[in-house]
This record gives sequence, structure tokens and C-alpha cells, in this order.
Amino acid sequence: MSAKAIRNNETVLNPASQETNNIGDPEIMSEMEGANLPAVRPAYEMAAFDGSPVTFERAELEVVYGVGENSEQGMHSDALCMKIGPKATRRYLELALAKKPVVAVILGYRRIWREWPKEYVPGSLPREYQPVPNHPDTVPPDALSDGLNGDWQNVLGEKSIGPTIQKAMYLDLLIRQPEGVEDDIFCLKLSGNWYAPTVFRADKGFFTPVNRVLSTMLVKDAGERGVPLSEARVDKYFMTLASFASMRATGRKGYSVVLGRLIENGKVCPVPDDFSEGLKNLVEGAFAAEEEEPPF
Repeated sequence: MSAKAIRNNETVLNPASQETNNIGDPEIMSEMEGANLPAVRPAYEMAAFDGSPVTFERAELEVVYGVGENSEQGMHSDALCMKIGPKATRRYLELALAKKPVVAVILGYRRIWREWPKEYVPGSLPREYQPVPNHPDTVPPDALSDGLNGDWQNVLGEKSIGPTIQKAMYLDLLIRQPEGVEDDIFCLKLSGNWYAPTVFRADKGFFTPVNRVLSTMLVKDAGERGVPLSEARVDKYFMTLASFASMRATGRKGYSVVLGRLIENGKVCPVPDDFSEGLKNLVEGAFAAEEEEPPF
């Protein structure tokens, strides 16, 4: 069933029969990265809950750099956009111009190490590696075995060689449908708004500021509730993401994505109980509908 058919029929779930990668499971994602999750790229479908046959089409959040595939589709430079679907059927949706935030709920995150190739090789994707347990700043041994390095290398008589692997992070999000944006990718209706399951990869220059905000949230929540850091939650508040661009001294444009809490009337906005309960109820309703549906 397509996302369009789902929303037009006011059925806000996307049941799919094919096997999916459950890496996006909100229950799993609510845990820390120490849960030994595989360092793999998110699938184009995400499971609602562990073992669930109910899945949602998942988009990827990107910044439009002014060159590349998304800009060729008419997206404004520096804007936030969604990349939807595998390459054969890929399409793009512009969400917000630069400096204009989109609202989201973070379902979970995964810290990884990601290769930073110095040259683009067509058909080749950067390799990704799991962090070393309890040593997140240590380059994974298997990456070193593959010839990657995390430090600047000074080669005698030659220019210094930069790191070929760096820390990165995947954020699993539910992005709220922005005003004026119409698309059936926003297939989940929760607390009166439509949301789209989305993943954002914070790598290169995006990683440090996003990681700083996320880490601060986790430490604060753990301290306030008196729980271990591994039990800290990232889904307590509505968040915003906005893209920014500025010219560097080198004359090249630099990009950043700013993550922060949603502020309304001078106050942060907690995620209401009916939001997560609504997601759970939607899944349970889909199970009930499948059981009641007569065989063809």
C-alpha cells in the first residue's frame, strides 16, 4: 500500500509485507548506542516496533548544497529537504529555507564512525563502523585494519594527510509537516499534527554541534530523574532543526545544522503523553485490522 493511499484513506500506518531492517525501532532507539546495534545505513522502511510487520516509509533529511542531486531537482540552496525512496524511484521534497526550523521529535540515535573518502568513487559508499564499547573516542580496530586513520598524518616530504574516518551519528526523527508543505510522506497523525518518519545523518561538520546538544540533553535528563545515563531519554521535548550557511575565509561556503528545543511563549515544549500513546495505539489498531481482514 502506498503512502498516498494510506493517507487518503485516513489510515495512518504503512503496512508492508516485505522484510525490513528494524534498526529504526523506536523502542530500540530509545536505548543508548551501547546496545550493540549494527552500524548499518537505515533502511527505506522503518519498523514501528521490534518484530512488527507494520512499517513506515522513511525519508532522509538533507541540506541542499547548491550542487548535486537535490539541487538539480529545483531545491533552494541551503534549504532543508527530504530524500524519499531508493534511487530507482527517488524524489525530493523541500521542507524549509535556510534559517527556518522544522519541528521534530527524536526517537533515538546511533553514534558510529564513518569513512571520509578523499576522492569520490562512483558506486562506492563510505564504510561505517561500530564504536568501541565504553571508548567512544577510540577509532574502531576494524577500521584501522581496513587502513583508515582518525588523526592527521605527517608524511615526510609530502603534505599532511587528514583523517580518513570520523565520528558521525544517525538521528531517528518524526518530522512535523511544515505549514505550506503538502506530501503523503507525512503519514502519521499524532497529537493533531502529521509527521514523517525520517533519519538524519550528522557527520563531518554537522556531528560536533548536534552531538553536543544531544549529550547535554542526556546528562540533564539523567540527573533530573536520578537514573543512569544509559536510561536517559531523548524524546521528552519537541526539537527544531534549521540549516545555516556562511562564507569561510577560504571563499567556500560552510554549512551547519542547528539542533535545539522548540520554544513557544518563552517555554520549552514537552512531548505530551498522548503523542507516544497515539503511536502505540496506531500500531495496535493496525494489528487488529489485519486480524479482522477477511482472506482474499
